Amino acid sequence: MPCLIKTKSGIYHAVFAYQGKRVWRSTFTRDRDEAVHVMEELRKEFPVWRNMTILKLRDYLLNVMKGQNARATIELYDLSMREFARIVGNKFVRAVNAYDIVQK
Repeated sequence: MPCLIKTKSGIYHAVFAYQGKRVWRSTFTRDRDEAVHVMEELRKEFPVWRNMTILKLRDYLLNVMKGQNARATIELYDLSMREFARIVGNKFVRAVNAYDIVQK
């Protein structure tokens, strides 16, 4: 969960936990309300995998892949992840285990 920290200069920084490390991003503002808005925009850069379902992960990955992969490749990944979610259920990514992956 990200938080806002006000430095000595009065500028707010958004602090995120990402891949086991603490990441600081400046909001470049001294106004708390504006800093909260900037933090919400920065939050998109640091997805919280723990609370993400399979289909939300699918949406995130397909969005990242746009412009980097051919449309047919994106459609293949889309179909694969939708089918996987259909088989094991749209559970949280953290709840997926080896048994789910080998299911037919």
